[in-house]
Amino acid sequence: MIINAQNIIKNYKNKAVLNGINFKVNEGEIHAILGKNGAGKSTFIKVSLGLIFPTSGEIAVYGEKPGHKNTKIGYLSENITLYPHLTAKENLKVAAYTADEKISDSRISDILERMSLNNLGNKKSIEFSLGMKRRLQLAMATMIKEVDFLILDEPTNGLDINGLIWLKSYLKELNKKGVSILLASHSILDLQESITNYSIFENGIIAKEGKWINDQSQGFEIKVDKNDEIRLVNILKHIPKQIVNYDKAKIILNTEMNFKEINQLLFKENIIPENITIIKNSLEKVYLETIGEL
Repeated sequence: MIINAQNIIKNYKNKAVLNGINFKVNEGEIHAILGKNGAGKSTFIKVSLGLIFPTSGEIAVYGEKPGHKNTKIGYLSENITLYPHLTAKENLKVAAYTADEKISDSRISDILERMSLNNLGNKKSIEFSLGMKRRLQLAMATMIKEVDFLILDEPTNGLDINGLIWLKSYLKELNKKGVSILLASHSILDLQESITNYSIFENGIIAKEGKWINDQSQGFEIKVDKNDEIRLVNILKHIPKQIVNYDKAKIILNTEMNFKEINQLLFKENIIPENITIIKNSLEKVYLETIGEL
């Protein structure tokens, strides 16, 4: 286990920003913390890094107190934290020096090329777009030293559509190499293809958490001949663990059955469907239902 937090409370001026957080991150996960601004996401990340201390509760990172020097942890902050009057190359050299790592010019060139910044190495970062700055920050957090665990706070900030596509690919690449990732974000739709686990923060508590499989289906919309509609609804309602809604010639089936099993059932009952549409679950819907906005 990478992070094990038990009953974390953090108060600011008698206001609980974190109000009894129990939270775990296991190896191999890409674990997303979701929530509105002010829900406690960034505060929990800072507690995990040892940048601030909880008012009460216990937290361990790799079995040690947060901030333990021997852990290979990379961190990307929510804010742009570059030296604006240094070039991309110089920022990388500073990051290497801070991490007590030696870095060659050829290694720097390789990093810049991988981040699609190879034509900007000698340009001062103050002249970069937000997306360029974010890529350089990611390079500083993940490529200077070997990391086992990466913590990202709002990593999509400043990224355009190409940057988002690149980020999702990069996170999957890191994860395949054995890097576990914790990220905090309010960009749910941008990230749901990449994550394995989620925790929804709301008013300083975890309102909901679980595993996430991006291609999980919530159900099916089945269209059949009008003469078969009522018969199919009655058949489906008698199958355990199925929820059937029938309204205005639409049959909506929430089920654990897969597409093949649905077709086999229809064939067995001699019902030929006009169309079967898979209704995929959405992390956005889960989130909105959890916080009461759906």
